[in-house]
This record gives sequence, C-alpha cells and structure tokens, in this order.
Amino acid sequence: MATVTTTIGVGDTHDSDINIASSSGSGPYTVTVDSTSGAVVGDALYDEGGPPSKHLILSIVDGTTLTTATNPSAEGMATAEVKRYYSGSTPLTDWEAGLDASIYSEFDNASGVVYNDGLLDETVTINGGSGVGLTAITLTVAEGERHDGTEGTGATIKRTGTGDVLVCSSSVTTNIEWLEIDGNGNSDSELVRCTTAINRLSQLIIHDSNGTSANGIEIANVNANILNCFVYDITCTATGSARCAGLDVIAGGSARTYNILNNTVHDITNNSGSGDAFCIGVSDSGGNKDLKNNIATDPSGTSSGTIQCYSDSSYTSVDSTNNLASDTSASGTDSLDSKTSGNQYASNAAPYDLHLKAGADAIDAGTDLAASPSGVEIDIDGFSRHADSSYDPWDCGAHELQSATGLGIPIAAYHHFHHNLNP
Repeated sequence: MATVTTTIGVGDTHDSDINIASSSGSGPYTVTVDSTSGAVVGDALYDEGGPPSKHLILSIVDGTTLTTATNPSAEGMATAEVKRYYSGSTPLTDWEAGLDASIYSEFDNASGVVYNDGLLDETVTINGGSGVGLTAITLTVAEGERHDGTEGTGATIKRTGTGDVLVCSSSVTTNIEWLEIDGNGNSDSELVRCTTAINRLSQLIIHDSNGTSANGIEIANVNANILNCFVYDITCTATGSARCAGLDVIAGGSARTYNILNNTVHDITNNSGSGDAFCIGVSDSGGNKDLKNNIATDPSGTSSGTIQCYSDSSYTSVDSTNNLASDTSASGTDSLDSKTSGNQYASNAAPYDLHLKAGADAIDAGTDLAASPSGVEIDIDGFSRHADSSYDPWDCGAHELQSATGLGIPIAAYHHFHHNLNP
C-alpha cells in the first residue's frame, strides 16, 4: 500500500521547460535533468523526445534528479515540460476520472493536491477508485497554498453555474480538506453533498449559496467526521417547505456514526414559504453521534418554519456538549445559549471573518477532544490546540484563539497566523 500523489491546478501557470539527460531503473525510474527547480511530487513530466507522454513524478531526489512512475525518453537531451498532473479548465473532474487509472494499484491511497494557481470553476462528483481497489481518497490543498481562515486566501472553487458543487459518492473512504468552496451567490443546491463512505470533512470554508435549494454541507445516510469548518451566508428562496441548513446531517439508521466537532456556522437564512432554517441540523434516528464544541449563530428568514441555531430533532442518541448558540437551542451539558454573534467574531457580516475575537464567550468554553477522530485538534488556521497546555480547555468553534504573548504578534493580526500544519 502506498500514497500516490497527483497535483491539480488551473491552466498553464505551472509550466516549466527542462532537459532530460538520462533515465534508468524501473518502477520507479531515476531521471537526470538539468534542473528540478519548480517541480513537486505529483506533477507530470511531459516527455517530448518522441511521441509526447506524461510521467508522474514520485520524488525529487536533488537539484538535478527526480524519480517517475513510468520511463521518459533517454535519447540524448530530450526536451520536457513540468506541469500539474491535472490542469486546464476541469482539473478536478479530470483528477476524479483518473481514480481508477494505472498510476494506482490495489490498496493505494490516492491524494489529489490542489494548488492555488487560479480559481477553479467546476462541479465534481467523486465516485471512482473502487475499480482499482483504492483504500482511501483524499482531496486536499498543498501546504503554503491553503487559506488562512478567510475567503479568497487559498485554493478555491468559485462557481459561476448552479447545482451541487462537490459530491462524494464513492464506495472508497473519502477525505476533503482545506478547500474554500464559494457558491458565488447562485449555487442553488448543496455546496458539499456526501452520500457514501466519507471519513472526514475538515478545515473547509463553505459559503455564499443562494437559491431554491441551498445547504452548505449535507451528509446523507453515511458515517462522517465534520471537523473545524467555517460555514456561512447560506440562503434558501424556495416557495415550498424546503429546509435550509449550514451543516445538515441525515443520520439514516442506528448503525451510523458521525462526529460534528469544532465547527462554526453563521447566517443561515430561509425565505421559503414553510421551510426550516438551521445552522446545524440533525435528523436523529439512533447510532453513535457526537455534537461538541460547535458555534451556531444568527439563523433568520421569512419562512413560517422553525428557525433556530440547532435543529429541534430529538438528541436522545447524540452526545451533545459544549455548544454555543445565539438563541436558546444549544443542547447538552456545558452549552451556552443566547450569545450575541457580534461578541464572538472578528466580523459577523460581509466581509465575513469568523475567527474569534478577544473576549468572545466561545473562548475556553469547549472541551479537549484529545486526538480522536484524527485531526480534530487542528483548527481552521492549521494551528494545533495541543501546542501547549494553555489551550486546555479548547475554544468552541473552528478557530482556537492563540496567545498573543506566545506568538509575539499584534492582537489584530494573530488570528490570521497560519502554522501550515498537516493533520
């Protein structure tokens, strides 16, 4: 079993020309070039010495040596290009279509790494990987290319069209992390929708969906961990009974397990006739479920349906603690009700910034969740809540307010400090 990394980017912004001096070995091949500058693991080496062919870069050995999965030309000084393995107008779609390609073997983990070469504008359904027998699929963002917890600062899918943006329906366990997904005011459906085999959604910024059916994240009938995400500015305009939620979980049976931990959900609006509006909605029908350390604030709308921070479903089988609400719907022990959103966030209106500010009620109001599920301690900025004992108890929400003394930077700036840790 191996992790096979491929890079994903927009257009030709990463192109660079190199010369191949020689290649040797087999699976992987050692390739000597004039310079590896600009190449990263997961890029494609496009050999133009004969018929053009694409070779996956597996490692960068040194400044003039790399390894590839297949054999490029060794005939003299062959000209080659280095670029993202998947690039162009639909790189995410092309990456997904290749999940059963020959670059993978049975039991591999497929890691698609997005680079912030430009805005992505596409919808993608992840449903491959079972044909070749993958163990896991991860869609992530390269370190140094990730957002800092505010929109427009990292790799982003920004839609100009409508419909579900990112759908997870593979039978292979799938992880989605570090992306910003911007509905651009017109997605008219779910920004993230998962129906099978999700393991983790984490460190996502999900926002600005507006239409007859609008949700930030919808989890339908699957096990899932939803960790350290910002979800905000979701508006439903249907005329019927459509439900609008920032984060919506349909449990679907006693065997389901999910963890909704350390998320911040704000400004969910339903202007439909009779639909509900929930920041965090849970349709509970049994199972093993945790709802902890979340912040939910300012649901609103003209609908005659229920409008509140947390859904009014029975939480009889949910372990719910340390949640904060701007109304009185925070359930469970050590939860906080009737807390004003303006006292929690750097900015509770456009331009939104859901980092906690000094004096927020959410500070130290959470509970230490240790390190299970994996990555739960890594906040929206990439900061580990286990950095030292001063961060215990944890803050509620996706952001852990860091010590100005520990960072040595001004209070106005320290919530943007990005450690770039890889969970």
